[in-house]
Amino acid sequence: MELKELVTYWSTIGLGFLAFFTNARTFFNVAKTRTTGGNQYSVLLLTVVFHVIFSVSSCSYCAYVICIGDAKTWSDTYIFWSGTLTFSSALSVICGNIAVVIDRILAIQYPIMYGVKYHKIWLYTSTVLLLVAMSIVVTSYYLGITPPSMDIPSISRVVVFHVIIGVYITKSVLLVLNIPFTLVFMWKIRTLKKITKNTPISSSLKVANQIVCYQMVAEIFIIVIPTLTSAVLIYGFGIIIPKILGAYPLMLFALYTAIYAVLLTVKMKKSVGDKKTVMSLTAVRAV
Repeated sequence: MELKELVTYWSTIGLGFLAFFTNARTFFNVAKTRTTGGNQYSVLLLTVVFHVIFSVSSCSYCAYVICIGDAKTWSDTYIFWSGTLTFSSALSVICGNIAVVIDRILAIQYPIMYGVKYHKIWLYTSTVLLLVAMSIVVTSYYLGITPPSMDIPSISRVVVFHVIIGVYITKSVLLVLNIPFTLVFMWKIRTLKKITKNTPISSSLKVANQIVCYQMVAEIFIIVIPTLTSAVLIYGFGIIIPKILGAYPLMLFALYTAIYAVLLTVKMKKSVGDKKTVMSLTAVRAV
C-alpha cells in the first residue's frame, strides 16, 4: 500500500474517532441536562446521528483496508457493506446540511409557529428524507454489485462504476442545490440582526444559528469546493484526483464531521452555561 493511501486512511480513522466520541459526549450531555434548546437543536442533533454512522462505517472501512495491507485475499462482503454504509451516510450528511439550513430559515421566518408546530413537522420530514437518501444509495450499490474487477480492496472493485459515479453526481448536485438555501439563510440572519439589534432573543436560537453559520463555512471549504473542483477535473480534463492523492474525499468528509462535532459540543456547552448563569442571577435577585 502506498504512503498516500496510508496517510488518508489513518487520518480518516483518527478524525472519525474524534467525531464519534465528541458526538457521543454531546448526546450524553443532552440526555443528562435534558436540554434540547427549546427545539432549536432538534434537526441539528438528527443530522449528528448520520455523522455517527459515517464515523463508525468509515473507520471500519479504512481499518480493514489497512489491516489487509498487501494481502492477496480479503472479504469483498465486508468491503461492500462497510463502504456502502460509509458513502450512503455521507450523502445523508449532505442532505442533512440542507435540512438544517431550511430548519433555521423556518425558525427565523416563523418563530412562533416554528415553536408550536413547524419544528416537529420539519423534524419528521427531515428524518424521512435522510433515511430515504441513505436507502437509495444502499439499494443502488446492492443492485450494482458486480464480480470483483480489480486486485485492490475498494468499493469500486465490487460495485459497477456507473453507480458510483451516479452517487457522486447526486452529491455534487445536492451541494449546488444547497447554495441558494444558504444565501437565503444568510440574508435572514442579516435581517434578524437588524430587527433584534436592541431586543434580546432566545439564546438557543442564537447559538443554533451560529452553529449553522460556522458549519456552512466549513462545508464550503472542506466539501463543496474540493468536490466541485474534482468534478470539473474529472469530466472536463479526465483527471481523477483520488488516483493522485488517494482517498482524500473520505478524509475531507471525516475532517468535516470532526469539526462539526467539536463546534456543536462547544457551542451547546456554552449555551447551557449561559442559561445556568442567567438562572443563578435570577435566583439571587429574587432573594
